[in-house]
Amino acid sequence: MNTDDIKNSLISANSDFQKHIEKLPKRSQKTAKSLLEAVVRLAYVLYSSGETEQAEQLVGPLSEIPFSNSYDYWTWIEAALVLKGTLAKAAGDKIAFTEALQTAQLALETGTELQVSVKAAVHQRFLNGQMLDDSFDQEDDERDAFEMRINYLMTLCKIRFFGGSETWPDVRTESAIAEVVGKINASVQAYGIHQLPPFK
Repeated sequence: MNTDDIKNSLISANSDFQKHIEKLPKRSQKTAKSLLEAVVRLAYVLYSSGETEQAEQLVGPLSEIPFSNSYDYWTWIEAALVLKGTLAKAAGDKIAFTEALQTAQLALETGTELQVSVKAAVHQRFLNGQMLDDSFDQEDDERDAFEMRINYLMTLCKIRFFGGSETWPDVRTESAIAEVVGKINASVQAYGIHQLPPFK
């Protein structure tokens, strides 16, 4: 997998993505990992802006990349799967949601017994919200705050995707997602999508 493969798969899904890719900073196009990260972040921004069809077309090709024991890549592929499953569930496509969930769970179940046990413990802490950072409202720089909100949204969506926890049940997660989506969308409307991360 290289940057050209990723670009070609995205442009094949929607030729309009070329204009977005061209506007990404050069640092985001140097490696496959940096491009994956930028494109997945863009998908969550589009999702927050109500551009769900474009978001789905972006994460579709990325979610087809198989798990290869490289968590540098998998973090972003998993995030693509989470959004793909989120959109499928919202559309009532139970089959697509289940397929996305099973693919994501496969990575958790891969490895030795000890590795799987450690993954399960880390995953449970994640579902309990221990990785959430909601300090973006204290951030003075709008772009930094925007990027933090994207990270927060990605974490919330993942918690919901995997079924949540006692600490973060669906009702609480849905409320937090709606709030942060509103803030992301407000920033996009105020500044323009290409003036914010992942473009800046």
